[in-house]
Amino acid sequence: MVTIARLFLLATLASSVPVRAEEPSASPVVPAAAARSAAQWRLLARDLARPQGPERAAAEKAVAGLKDADVKALVGAMRGDRDRLIAGSILHGMGRRATAPLFGLLDDPDLSVRAAGLVVDAAGPGMVEDAPRLLACLRGRSDVRLYCGQALVKLSGPAARKHVPALAEALSDPDADVRAYAATALGLVGKGASGAKTALQAAAKDADASVRAAAKTALGRLRG
Repeated sequence: MVTIARLFLLATLASSVPVRAEEPSASPVVPAAAARSAAQWRLLARDLARPQGPERAAAEKAVAGLKDADVKALVGAMRGDRDRLIAGSILHGMGRRATAPLFGLLDDPDLSVRAAGLVVDAAGPGMVEDAPRLLACLRGRSDVRLYCGQALVKLSGPAARKHVPALAEALSDPDADVRAYAATALGLVGKGASGAKTALQAAAKDADASVRAAAKTALGRLRG
């Protein structure tokens, strides 16, 4: 049964969902995104996980109306691993719409690390078009570099073959972590990364052991 209290809380999360003129709003005064409490986000995540029914439908409608400001508010409400899981489930419900605001928060001095962790959680083959952003982050952001590297590896696969030239170039980066992540990503592209063979052969002789290991693994995958 959908309680009045639950509908009220979901209505505050769905502030940007239009309400038809003939339907009175469940919450005439809707708080700003930043004013939403952690409890409201937890309630939304819980209802998203329910079996099909009115509570889940109301939660899905709320998620459909979330905007960039809501993503910032959600990330700002995180206070630990439990909240990170909650945030991840809500952002998963948003799908690709959550990607741009998350990347935008990488430049926020207060939220960059939290946002980067969620980028890793969200990363997968469906984010292959974001490989250039992650590579730029990997090469230029020391504070969240490792997160961006992990996300880059998670989204790499055969569909990322068009990013092989940029990944091959990263094998010559001054930072060993960048070189190791680039080699790992190339290995996951597989035979489609054959254009990086020469660069990988050079990386297999790198001074850093982790880079050498990643490059040798990648070369093995090029051969199938």
